[in-house]
Parts: sequence; structure tokens; C-alpha cells
Amino acid sequence: MRDLLRRHLLAALVILLMLPLGVILALRQTRLGSKAAGTAILSIAPTNVLIAPNTAGTFDVFLDPRGENVAGMDVTIRYDFNVIGVTDVTPGAFFNSAAGSPQVLLKDITTEPGIVRYSVAFPLGSQVTSSTAGVAATIRFTSRTAGSTVLDILSVYGTFRTVVTNGLGADVLGTINDGNLIVNGPPTGQGRLYFAGPNPANPQAIGTTFNMEVRAGTGGQSIDGLDARIRFDSNVMRVVSLSQGPVFASYPAITYCNANQTCAAGMVPGQIEISANIGSGDTATPVNGDPVIVAGIVFMPFANTAGTSISYLFNGVGDRNDSNMVLYGSGTLQDPIDILGSVTNANIVIGEGGATPTNTPVPTVTGAPTLTPTPGAGLVTFRFAFEGRLRAGVSRAKTVTVIKRTLPTGTETISTVNTNSNGEAAISVSPGSYIFYADTAGYLKRRFGTLTSPVVIATGQTVVDFTSTPLKGGDLTSDGIVNAVDYTSVFLQAFLSTNQTVDLDGSGLVNNLDFSIMRRNWFQVDDILQ
Repeated sequence: MRDLLRRHLLAALVILLMLPLGVILALRQTRLGSKAAGTAILSIAPTNVLIAPNTAGTFDVFLDPRGENVAGMDVTIRYDFNVIGVTDVTPGAFFNSAAGSPQVLLKDITTEPGIVRYSVAFPLGSQVTSSTAGVAATIRFTSRTAGSTVLDILSVYGTFRTVVTNGLGADVLGTINDGNLIVNGPPTGQGRLYFAGPNPANPQAIGTTFNMEVRAGTGGQSIDGLDARIRFDSNVMRVVSLSQGPVFASYPAITYCNANQTCAAGMVPGQIEISANIGSGDTATPVNGDPVIVAGIVFMPFANTAGTSISYLFNGVGDRNDSNMVLYGSGTLQDPIDILGSVTNANIVIGEGGATPTNTPVPTVTGAPTLTPTPGAGLVTFRFAFEGRLRAGVSRAKTVTVIKRTLPTGTETISTVNTNSNGEAAISVSPGSYIFYADTAGYLKRRFGTLTSPVVIATGQTVVDFTSTPLKGGDLTSDGIVNAVDYTSVFLQAFLSTNQTVDLDGSGLVNNLDFSIMRRNWFQVDDILQ
């Protein structure tokens, strides 16, 4: 009889261990008789992912407890398996703790019809909870043919429920935010900048103001922001005032310089800089439409001319330092995409006519020199990647602080290295198991390896490649989180400068392409802070 009872207990224990976290905690919740009010938010991040065909990518499940003490999560995500194939799911930094590595209770990837079921928690029995927002899980995938899919977080899938549980086993999930993924070539060349006006119509009278309206058409795409870099002849007219449009939340730059005026750093007479984006709020709405009213300009003519141009600085698709329009929701393994494809300039006639002036040239900013590590005996070449600097031809030369934690002793060694233009640096490492942390100005600190899945350096190994997990950009204050403090205290101050820390995409100029990198990492925290 005792042996029979022991066998029944053993069978029950095996079944219990096979259950996902939600079922275990649901049983516990039934015993406790409790059900917390749901306030936690579970979201796909970024909300919109754009990626080329046959390309590896990632998206995150972002968990915002909103004051709840979260112990674990069960999530089911449905996607179109014709568009992407999910290859792996890993715990996010949200579930890191001193109690040990996250406890993965279930990882089930069903290729057809395209379902991911994932259950993760703090180590069972540790009593650890967290109320700090962060990435709960990262989904790795490979895109297939062109198409689109909703990244759909399912509340219920069969007997499996999406839940966020607190330390008492109660489900505290209140809101689910799905995402969208598009597999296609970058939709370059669909946006346009143009003017409405002049008002009144030509010809203009000397000493009488006229108005121009800066307008944009997004070509059916949603955008983070735009930079309208405008040139005019300061020998025949001057700017009286600039005004913001009603759509964009923030204007990092809205300024001008007339003749016989002391210009701001980097500006010359005849230059107008208008930059607008969706801002630094907790949530932000992308801009879409045509016309989008960006700004108003009031001019005062003071010399006759038969024709003078008010023109956008635009050197064609591919120039990241001229006028641009930034696609909303670029994928985490992509640099921000400029979709500006055309501009329409305006011709102004003043009085009885005169000579037609030429536009003022703009100096070209050159990139930083390439730094090359010096090879030596026992050195291993580490390869790093940085968001914004993933496209071909852009330099990944950075000063990187690397923390090497040796396992199992936990001994740490700190090295500061200069990567070359390929993001490579040589570090002295002996064969063994390690956790590495990488830190560079402007980016969130990144961890490579865990206690249960360390980075293993084999005897004779010469290269360690971390480029599949780029460092995330936007932590301009180095406080471990990307938020409005980075935007207001650093980004706005450096806008339209050559500040190499804030110039996340390495173009040589700080503009809204760099803001786009910050915005997609909003409220992300680094691996050390987690």
C-alpha cells in the first residue's frame, strides 16, 4: 500500500513539473482564492518591425508591471509562418536576478501554423519578484518571402493562457499590445517635402512680408520625424519668423540665419533648419499623411530679383545628412531608414527683377579615423555591432569597456579597447567559460553569456563574434535607461552638431535618424541595471 501511494505521489510530481507556470500558479491561486486587478502591460517591441527577405531578426516581449510585483509570465504569440520562421526564444533581462538564471518552464515553437508558447519566471522557490519594466523575452526569427504578419499575443490558446503572475500566483495582466512585422525591401523614395505658397502670390513687393508653408507627404508610410534643411538667398530677403506645425510633438531644431546676423554654430546666412519628431512622451504616435504641415515661414524681401529659389538641401536617396524623413519602426537589426525620395522647391519673384542668386554650399563632415587593434600572443579578436551602424560602409570604430567575468570563480577583469572600423578589438583571454559585458558611450550596456549558457573560449580560438546582438543605442546619459532625460538633457543640446556620442548612426551629423534609434529603445534598460 505504501509503495502504491509513493508511485501515485511520484506520478503527480512529474505531471506538475510538466505544467507551464500559468497552470501551476492558477492552481495556487485557486487555493488562495485571490485575483489581483490587472494593471501590467505586455507588448511586442518594437510595435512595427520592417525587415528584408531572408534576413535574421529579433523582436521582444516587453513587460511593464505598472506597480505589480511580477514573478513569472506565460505568453502565446501567433504569427504567419509563411512570412517568418521563429528559430529561438530566450529570457529577457527582466527575469535576471541574484537568485540565479531565469527559469524557463516551457518553450514550444510550432512552425505550422506559427505559434510560440513560452513560460519563464524567476527561479522557483526564490520568492523573487520585480516591478521594474523590461524585456521579458526575445524572439529570434528568419524572414522569408515578402509579406506582413501580425505578431498577435493570444489571451487564450487551447488550455494555455497568457498571464503575468505576481508572487501570490494571481494574474495581474491588464493590457496586451500586439505588433506588426513587414518583410520587404526598405520603402525608400516614397516620402516628399514641398512648399505651399508663396502667399500672397508672386511677384513680391519689397518691404512686404510673404508666407511659405513647409509640407510633407509620407507616401502612405508612418514616420518618426523629419529634417527639413532649407536654403534661401540672404542677399534679397530675410526670415522674419518661424512657427511650428500642429502635428509633431517636438522640434529639436527650428532656427534660421539672415545676412548681417551672428549665426549659431554650424550655420551660415541663408540657412533654415527645421527638425520635428514624435517626441519623448511615454507613448508616441507616428505621423502619416499628405499634407503634413511641418512649419510656417515668414519672409521679408528687400531687393529685386527675377527669380530666387527657396530650396531643400537634398542630395538624393542615400545621403543621411541632408533633408530626410525617418520611417517609423525599423527592425532591431536594421539602421533607421530614410524614405525621403523627392523635394519640390519654390521660386520667388521680387519687384522688377534682378540677378538670380545661387544656393549657399554646406560644408561636408568627415567621419572619425579607423582604429586598428594591435595583434599579439594570446589575444582573441572580439567583434561588436552597434545599432545605427549596421549598414555597409559605416565605421564601427568605438571605445568599448569590456568586463570579463570568469566562471565559476566570478573574478572580473576590465579592459578598455578601441575597435576598428569593423567593430573588432583584440582582448587577452585564456580558454574557459565567461560572461562578458560591453559598454560604450551612447549605448545600453550589453551582456553576452549567462551562468547556464556562458561564452566558451576554446583552446586556439581566435575570434568571438557578438555582432548578432548589437548594443542598443540611446543611453546618452549612461544611467542605464533610455528615456526623456537622454532626449532633453543631451540629444536636444547636440542636435545638428557632429557630437560623435549622439551621432548614433555614424553619419557625421546629429539628426532625426539618430532620434529614431533612441525612440525604438524607449524605456529599455541595460543588462547591468537589470
